[in-house]
Amino acid sequence: MSYDWKSVLVSDHTTIREALLLLDQTGLQILLVTDPDRKLLGTITDGDIRRGLLKGLALDDVIKTIIFTSPTVALVTDSNSDVIKKAVVAKIHQIPIIDEYNKVVGLKEIDEL
Repeated sequence: MSYDWKSVLVSDHTTIREALLLLDQTGLQILLVTDPDRKLLGTITDGDIRRGLLKGLALDDVIKTIIFTSPTVALVTDSNSDVIKKAVVAKIHQIPIIDEYNKVVGLKEIDEL
């Protein structure tokens, strides 16, 4: 799959509707929620959104309250095998790549590694 990983970066003020549209457009299962400096605040998936909607959130509400704030991440210095191991243990298909300052520098798809 060819995509620009920056296309999955969103702010915590993104609406649920916008997040769903972006998930649909990218074909990925994850969005990376960052602050203006691109520091990782968490992730959001369609499952997080579904649970939020079931709790009564509306499509025009922001994702701030349903962000998963403790995602599995890999460091930019991790080898591909380390990234794969982390993803397998966490049972995830994509993993955010961060630097030593918690700044997002990429997103790896495990199937492509």
